[in-house]
Amino acid sequence: MRWKQFLADIAGQNCSNCAQEAKRAERKAAELEGATFKPDLSSTRGYNEVAVVHPTVSFHHPGLYMASLRERQARRHEQAALARQDREREELWECTFRPRTRSLPSYILKRARSVAAKEVDLSHTRAALEVKPQWL
Repeated sequence: MRWKQFLADIAGQNCSNCAQEAKRAERKAAELEGATFKPDLSSTRGYNEVAVVHPTVSFHHPGLYMASLRERQARRHEQAALARQDREREELWECTFRPRTRSLPSYILKRARSVAAKEVDLSHTRAALEVKPQWL
């Protein structure tokens, strides 16, 4: 109410700052239009209502609580593993040394395969030689 009266008083005067002051006063009045300055601290609506609280432990079904505990622990372990992997990945990213390896020459690969094949054949013959007849 006082702002409206102030606006009316300013409108009647002629001054250089009157237009700016009028605009400022209008903005201020628009901001305070819905203000009541009386807080509603204790409303009667919802005063006697109690929030529903579900207990985590049920004496009738203790297995449910243990299952939820196991699920929480599993989630924590997964999160810890992911965090550990992220840390390792960041540490490795900081490493600048990346060795360049060459593949072995073909003649060495052939020789290694032949030695491995002979070893497999020998193991079969050794196993065959160690088998004894049942009547002995």
